[in-house]
Amino acid sequence: MRAASRAGALPAELSTFVGRDSELAQLVKLQPGTRLLTLVGPGGVGKTRLALRLAAALRHMYADGTPCVELADLSDPQMLEQAVASALGVREQRSQPTIQALVRTLTNKQLLLILDNCEHLLDACSNLAGALLRACPQLQILATSRQALNTDGDTIWRVPPLSLPSSTVDDMLGVRPSEAVQLFVARARERVSDFDLTTRNWRAVVAICRQLDGLPLALELAAARIGSIDESDIAARLGLGLALQVRARRSAPRRQQTLRATIEWSHDLLSHTERILFRRLAVFADGWTLDAAEAICADPSLSCDKVVRGLDRLADRSLVMLDRSGERSEHGGRYRLLQIVRAYALDRLQAAGEANALRARHLAFMLALAERDAPEALNVAHANLLYGERENVRAALATAVATRAADSGLRLATASFSWWYFHGHYAEGREWLERLFQLPNIPDGRARARAEAWLGLLLYTQGEYARAHTWIRSALTRQQALDDGQGAALSVAMLGHLSLMQGDLPRAKPLCREGAARLQALGNPAAVSSALQSMVIAIELGEVEQAREWMAEWDARGNSVQNSIAAWLLLVKGRLAEAQDDSAVAEGLFHEALRLHRALPELQGIVVVLIELGHAQAQRRYSADASSTFSEAVELAYANGERILLARALEGFARSFATTQPANAVRLAAVADGLRSALGATAWPSDRRRLATWLTDARRSLKRNVFRAAWDAGRVSSVDQAVTLARSMLTADRPAPAPRTDPLTRRERDVVALLGHAMSNQQIAAALTISPATARTHVDHVLAKLGLHSRGQVALWARQHALLSSRTGHGHPG
Repeated sequence: MRAASRAGALPAELSTFVGRDSELAQLVKLQPGTRLLTLVGPGGVGKTRLALRLAAALRHMYADGTPCVELADLSDPQMLEQAVASALGVREQRSQPTIQALVRTLTNKQLLLILDNCEHLLDACSNLAGALLRACPQLQILATSRQALNTDGDTIWRVPPLSLPSSTVDDMLGVRPSEAVQLFVARARERVSDFDLTTRNWRAVVAICRQLDGLPLALELAAARIGSIDESDIAARLGLGLALQVRARRSAPRRQQTLRATIEWSHDLLSHTERILFRRLAVFADGWTLDAAEAICADPSLSCDKVVRGLDRLADRSLVMLDRSGERSEHGGRYRLLQIVRAYALDRLQAAGEANALRARHLAFMLALAERDAPEALNVAHANLLYGERENVRAALATAVATRAADSGLRLATASFSWWYFHGHYAEGREWLERLFQLPNIPDGRARARAEAWLGLLLYTQGEYARAHTWIRSALTRQQALDDGQGAALSVAMLGHLSLMQGDLPRAKPLCREGAARLQALGNPAAVSSALQSMVIAIELGEVEQAREWMAEWDARGNSVQNSIAAWLLLVKGRLAEAQDDSAVAEGLFHEALRLHRALPELQGIVVVLIELGHAQAQRRYSADASSTFSEAVELAYANGERILLARALEGFARSFATTQPANAVRLAAVADGLRSALGATAWPSDRRRLATWLTDARRSLKRNVFRAAWDAGRVSSVDQAVTLARSMLTADRPAPAPRTDPLTRRERDVVALLGHAMSNQQIAAALTISPATARTHVDHVLAKLGLHSRGQVALWARQHALLSSRTGHGHPG
């Protein structure tokens, strides 16, 4: 057992203390008002260093010192009183119990006693602390433990890991404020004196910090490899258990020589049933709810009651983290393991021979969760539930692939469509389905047919129309053979939307009508999407009165729809108003549709509405508004990989510059034309009419050779070059008044990055854990500071200043 060299002295710090400014400030205010304060947290989180730094900051308040008693090496609870007495220099007498000697010495002392590492001596420490505090009125105790002492008057303060870089920050300067990054750099410099963040290594350092959850000991052990292993190699090898094995300096306590030893220190204190639960919880990739733990971890050897009690015990011992905010779960509190703790638990699960069985249960549970709602319903609440479980969905799909559970995997991938759609992960959905279809012996049933149809949908949203048609046709053939009416109706509707996206309206018209009728008869929620598509086709074909009658019939039925369909309904109503030459009404409807799409957020819907809104603004000669609106549509379509929508957005953007920059506008129109040709698509009649009008004006304002040169240049330009040109056109036509230096606060930079992904104020609030009112205030401040007027301009500013992190997504069935 270690103690200070003299009573009242604190151990000398052998390395620099990094971060914890916020925690120290809170504790400095809290500690003087408590008799017993316990810093609780997992092993390696930095409880001891924080306690010693707190004591150093407050030592002026304690005339008789702040002695620290290190208890980690004390194994016998009955020796606790003697150990404390020895550390304090208390002279014991044979005729007097040790506790009385301690009380006699401390009765009139103004002293802060630090009891460090109490978790394995909880009862003894609790009893001693209670006895001393009752008898010594000026004494205060500061304890550190992986579990609370549960003594009367004990104030528990949970020590969090170090702060990590925001997920929205994507530049070297933006990650420097992270405490985890600061600690890693500081400890790496102890190995290599000139170590620093560079453009080459900062991403690897961030990856290390995130994989280690900001756990100080884990970061120190990983940093100890700098000089012998490159940062990128450390980041890559963490998944192989490197952090569990690397060793600290020899002067570190034995329990901290490796992270494995640190975790084993806590594991060894668990009961038999707690150890079983602990290893089984490793099956969860990123947290779990109580009902999930009961469903997956319980069996005849571990009842549900034991799971509930065991979770409480593991949380008390800081092996399990509990988030009580309930933001990611409809069931309230959510549990998780630190990644480094999970790696250890996985080893235990594998060694116990339970890994395969637990993964199979996990797959079954996630499948049942995903199939609570049909994917075509596009239920936002269900999508958000699955998004909160996205890492567990991915783990379950990986299990399906690894175990060749094709039927379960295809069902899970199909049922997960709603979160892929609303949260912009369509490319990922396609990749999972394609991997699952490579498995042998796929059952020729309804699950296979439905999955083929949804894969076709994902393919045509990415512009791969020929492959999409093949997959959906295959699905329809199977569904007809299986007498799957629901599946066949959906496939017919998908074929109709595929033809609509291609611009083949004569083929799309009967398919969408048939799909809507069949789905309506079956009570399928996708009927609304097909009905709205039929109205769009009618508008495009000039059958406006027919579309108006269908809309009137729909309104007369008083159908209640969720926000997603409500937004698309407003869009179609706007198209109807536009077709009847009422641009003002159309613009108002488009604005309302955009508000609903942003609130979800529904990225493809945002892009579609922005395009229509931009044309309405251009029609009313609001050219500045139109260019900003189209600019946002271009940026989002480009980021989401929406190639057909990107062609439409580029044409709209070019329209807004037809008079001020006609040559560049012609070039963008040619890029859009080439993009459609490459995809085998045809422009809608409304797009052709708009293009013909402004392109004719541009032709008249340019010399023939200039027009031809601009068109030819566009036909050989790439999409990347077209987007770069559009950005330069916006800047040249209306220079953004961004200042020379960034005036934004760190939180405002986070807000800008989220605005760049078309997030609503409510979504920004959820992402940053702030209120919607505060998010709205931040947005207003950002617009004012940057001198910008729209969220689209902010998105462009974010991209120009490297604040917009990558995000991919595609298409929409309706």
